[in-house]
Amino acid sequence: MTNNVMTPEPPAPSHPGEIASNSPESNLGGKSPRTSLTGRWRFALRYSAAQIRRAKGRTTLIVVMVMLPVLAGTFLALILAGAEPTWQITLDTRLGATATAQVQSAAIGPLMQAPDGEYIGNHEVDETTLAQSFAATSTTITEYEQNMLKTLPTGSKLHREVPLRQLASSESGSATIAVVQTDLSDPVLADKFRLSAGVAPIGPEQIALSPKTAQDLDVWLGDTITLSDTDAQVARGDGRGTSSTAANYPTVTGILAPVAGTRASFAAEAVLPADTVIPADELFSRWHEAAAQGDVTMMSYDLTAPTWLISGQPVSATDVAALNSNGVIAVSRAVDPSMATPEARGAFEWREQNKRAENAWLALVLLIGLLQATLMAGPAFAVGAKRSERDLKIMATQGADRAALTTATLGHGVTLGVIGSVAGIVLGFGAVLAMWQLQPRLIVSLQPPLLQLVLILLAGVAIATVAAWLPARGAAKHYSSGVDEPFNRDKYAIGRLPWFGLTMAAVAAVGAIVAAGISSRNLLLVSIVALEVGLIMATGLLLQLFAAASKSLPLSWRYAARDAVRHRSRTVPATAAIIASVAGLTGALIYNSSDAQFRSENFVPSLASQVLAISAYEEAGPLTSTDIDAIATAVRELAPDASDPVPVAVTTIGDDTIMEWWQIPPDNEYVETVTYSSQQHYPYWDWALDGVVAAGAIVDDGKVAELLALPNPEDIRSVLAQGRAAVPATFARGDGTAQFQIWERPRIESEDFSDDGGADTDVEYTLPATGVEGQWPDRTNVIIPPSLAAEHGLETQIRSVLIDLNGPLPSASKLNLLATSVELEGASAEQRQSGVVIMTGGEVPNDDYANQFGWIVVLIAVLLTLAATGIVTVLAVTESRRDMSIMSAVGAAPRTRKLIATTQATFTAVSGLLLGLVGGAVLGVVLVAMERARGTDWPVVVPWLNLAVIVVVVPVVAAGLAALLTRARMPQVQRAE
Repeated sequence: MTNNVMTPEPPAPSHPGEIASNSPESNLGGKSPRTSLTGRWRFALRYSAAQIRRAKGRTTLIVVMVMLPVLAGTFLALILAGAEPTWQITLDTRLGATATAQVQSAAIGPLMQAPDGEYIGNHEVDETTLAQSFAATSTTITEYEQNMLKTLPTGSKLHREVPLRQLASSESGSATIAVVQTDLSDPVLADKFRLSAGVAPIGPEQIALSPKTAQDLDVWLGDTITLSDTDAQVARGDGRGTSSTAANYPTVTGILAPVAGTRASFAAEAVLPADTVIPADELFSRWHEAAAQGDVTMMSYDLTAPTWLISGQPVSATDVAALNSNGVIAVSRAVDPSMATPEARGAFEWREQNKRAENAWLALVLLIGLLQATLMAGPAFAVGAKRSERDLKIMATQGADRAALTTATLGHGVTLGVIGSVAGIVLGFGAVLAMWQLQPRLIVSLQPPLLQLVLILLAGVAIATVAAWLPARGAAKHYSSGVDEPFNRDKYAIGRLPWFGLTMAAVAAVGAIVAAGISSRNLLLVSIVALEVGLIMATGLLLQLFAAASKSLPLSWRYAARDAVRHRSRTVPATAAIIASVAGLTGALIYNSSDAQFRSENFVPSLASQVLAISAYEEAGPLTSTDIDAIATAVRELAPDASDPVPVAVTTIGDDTIMEWWQIPPDNEYVETVTYSSQQHYPYWDWALDGVVAAGAIVDDGKVAELLALPNPEDIRSVLAQGRAAVPATFARGDGTAQFQIWERPRIESEDFSDDGGADTDVEYTLPATGVEGQWPDRTNVIIPPSLAAEHGLETQIRSVLIDLNGPLPSASKLNLLATSVELEGASAEQRQSGVVIMTGGEVPNDDYANQFGWIVVLIAVLLTLAATGIVTVLAVTESRRDMSIMSAVGAAPRTRKLIATTQATFTAVSGLLLGLVGGAVLGVVLVAMERARGTDWPVVVPWLNLAVIVVVVPVVAAGLAALLTRARMPQVQRAE
């Protein structure tokens, strides 16, 4: 019998802003949100707190989604900010805590400098001005210092420090280090070079090392090392090296302390007592002589100049300008880098352009990353909004307007965004501190970039806020609905936005192709962003097409496809996140693989594998038989199985001139090619970069062909046996000759570099020659048979030897020791001490980096795809309980729930993967096309194995995790009493 007793209606609210006392939402404060902005947000925050308590799992998921990108951004910002020293740390490194400035002699006349002390260039002035400069009016270092003090503020004092570059050696290895000779009994200098252990090197044969230098040499307090001049100092073509005449054997008495605020930055790599290696007077004399010839700049590697610290009054910008007018570089505490002149800023404009280009690509990556995080957080907010439909309905009946309903949902996103962002920044700081503790050299100092951190915090809040925006707009639809109306559900209808997105993606693809054709970086960046956004906007339409195509599939697939369309607010963001990540990563994979293949195909070895090219410095003259025997003996101590040395003869004119041969192509049409090599020099010196094997044409009967890795050695020997020169095929002329431009390069013995004193001369020369197919090394362009050389009166000298080790190459430290241990019959003790230069160049480029990058990309794609798929699957399982219960009631098997969950995960993963792979393929091909437009023949290489792993592993793992985390038993609907 039905009870017809009427249930009394709750008392009507006295005004639209009040909630009935027995309303389910009375615990939220008793009043609906006011129409004022502050009232709406106060209520939104209280409502957000209630949702956090009520849905802890979903809240944790969203907070983690926000926290992870913020953590990564904080970590990256702190690392980048700490990688470069701040201006204060630069001052502490160069000046210590007491000195007011540091000055260094750099030129004989006026110069330009940046405020940070970087040399820009010299001013052209008349001879009268030059005659009045410090260098012109000083013959000794004491006179130079007196002239400098006249320019500095009254009361200033100079504290001399002499920087040098020395080759430090121990039983464990060697390293070229920056050494400072100075008097550490001077308090100003002792304050700059503080010690963390031991005592200051004040006595003879003492030295203080930085911890890194001590570690590299494997020495500590009490150990003895060897200091000798670097080969760059004694091998100068002008004979003005800064070599001392003997090595030093100091004992380590102190370990330098790091600069304040850092853990691995030091004022020098080593400190010696004053005048240990070279007296300051002698160094000044050599510098003065070189500066008078205009041969010294701040970028000189081999010839260092006297340097001083200044104490006393601050050195102003006016004082710095006066010093510059006399050829002196100055760094002052009183002159900030922001005070750079327009002329100085213009000199470094190229740096700013490169930095802007790098920042543009970095901004693109960050933008896609933020979009990715927003899309992955979106499904959780969509489910939260659906769970809150009843709350929003009741708010609407109590007078909440559209803005209040939107704010109630949006406020939850803001709250979770703040929580996740703060947590991410705190954890990011913790990660950087841990890394700084483990790897102190990676970070100069911990200098939090406040502006960047604020932007990262706001970006984290924006992730959650934007993710909550669409659900918040949906919440506003309840404003005009009645309580008795059915709750709004996602409809199947597709609006205009997906069609617009599909059109945008197509236009962006065309724009990217055009950008590649015209090599426009800016257009390419815009096109990439538009392509990603267009695919994301079109995701809903593409999902509906998949659903329409699933009619003939099994039940679980039909359910998964239609459920994805029905709950687009949940599935579209996650699928779009997969599309965005897979598209970007696939494009990067294709570009990386194409680059690796291009480098491999265009690799031209400078030498055969396991071969050493050992050359004398030019000043030492040709190698004698005694020199060759000494080289062979030293090499066999490292490689007992090494073959006998093969001498390499080059064309010369007398003893002083090496002939450099440059081909003149037929019709003077040069064809530029891009090649890669892997030359390494031991020791490294910065003007030995373009081949120590042969500065001129090689005169040989073909023995060196294999050792030099020349193409088709048998063909080369056949050509040489005919008495003809062997040249690259592209330079052979139709009349059976090859034409060359010969540079007769004298060894510079004089101080005069003018055109009247020995400038390079060149003549054209024609030889009978036959072309040999294949890619020749850049510096080996002609092999002349001895008979042809004699016929044309070409003189030769042995400048190098080639030695096949018949085994693996020794380590770099052993090759460095070998290079400095060989004594040649040079013209002087200095040249004998300089040793030899060793070159290797047969190693094929290592593809380990490309492979590692490829698998890192695969790992990132797998993790991002699984994360997005997992979010959707968990939310779908939670939301589909009613459907599962109905299926159970009509007799569905228990495993149906697991089957549907795995199908939903697989459908989401496969949908995103397929669309992402298509977009990524377009992006990768466009990037390769841009390289081709620059004149290089890049191949399009698709890393099938990497992509196959993504396509196969992701759906399988996603389905497996879904099955593992889903219970087979389907829930029962609780019967109403």
